[in-house]
Amino acid sequence: MLIRKIEGIYLGGIMDSIKNSASLFLVFLYVFLKAVHCQNIVPNGDFETHNHFFSFRTLGDLSKWEKANLTTPDYCTSAQNIGGTQSAHSGSAYIGIVLSLDTITKYKYVEYIRVKLLKRLLANKNYCLSMYLSRSDNELFAVASLNYKLSAKKLISKKQVFIMADEYGSLQYSKDTILRDKKNWMAVCSKFSAIGDEIYLTIGYFNPDTKLIKVEKGRAKFYSAYYYIDDVSLIEVTDTNTCDCTYKGKQQVVAAKSDSIRNFDNIEINEPIILNNIYFRVNEWDILPQSEKAITEIFIYLKKHSDYFIEILGHTDNSGNEKTNITLSENRAQAVTKYLILKGIEPTRIQYKGYGSSMPVADNSTEEGRTKNRRVEFKLLKK
Repeated sequence: MLIRKIEGIYLGGIMDSIKNSASLFLVFLYVFLKAVHCQNIVPNGDFETHNHFFSFRTLGDLSKWEKANLTTPDYCTSAQNIGGTQSAHSGSAYIGIVLSLDTITKYKYVEYIRVKLLKRLLANKNYCLSMYLSRSDNELFAVASLNYKLSAKKLISKKQVFIMADEYGSLQYSKDTILRDKKNWMAVCSKFSAIGDEIYLTIGYFNPDTKLIKVEKGRAKFYSAYYYIDDVSLIEVTDTNTCDCTYKGKQQVVAAKSDSIRNFDNIEINEPIILNNIYFRVNEWDILPQSEKAITEIFIYLKKHSDYFIEILGHTDNSGNEKTNITLSENRAQAVTKYLILKGIEPTRIQYKGYGSSMPVADNSTEEGRTKNRRVEFKLLKK
């Protein structure tokens, strides 16, 4: 009887383990399928991967992307480029293309970029294509939308000519708003249902009847518009309402991609602002790659407001030795400072300090509170 009882307990434990394992597997499967469903199928959509370092040149060794005709799209890895000055929407790299659509002289010089998707599109499935655009400083003209073409075969021309396409889509953020912003990145998107088997994405202009729109006064050197492109994303969506670009003055939002630039215009001098999404490993101060977006927001603000100094403030929770905490918080503040200097901010405009656990913003007796207290802040200082 004793043996049977022990065996029963043992078998019951096995059954419980099997049930728990099955539940965990179903949870894992759900998370995996959801992640796959929302995957960006545009490789190197942020243009950060390349084999050599160079600035504002042709596509060259940019990974995965190529031109579709004999024109010369520009690959920019610096805020300074042939079209003027613009920092990347994220990271440090972006693309520049020229649109010359002169219907008077019938001259059409259009630059196109093309990429092979990670997988073919499925027939009748809904997709959201989104990206960020910014108009260059040196052009007086703009367009109302940018075109794209999805195809099963490469769209290509062996000449320096406008490419004709029978069907194509348009990227815009409002039906009556021109893509005129040259200070900020404009979120543009398009939702569509796939025919099936499309695997090439080409971005440029395919409407032969389009006229450029003059949006600034002055005498134009060229009849053309020049746009920067960054963060191209193509994902499958179950609800097409999740792909919506809404124009909101200086800020545009892509619902399918929540990474618009944070607006710091309303902050006050000496007011500490928490920098969300600055990541470090435990007890270390090397900045992790996923922190790039948050630091880029500060960089863009400082480039636009050269009359401000900035102080970076490091904080920890009250765990461990306070002397160690102060050192850790100061090293992290210094790491953010160095990052901004490497991106191009003058060292004389930045100072930093570590405060350890001396300035909590939440209760250190709870894990949630300690998490809030482990933070990096910045505040503006007037010259």
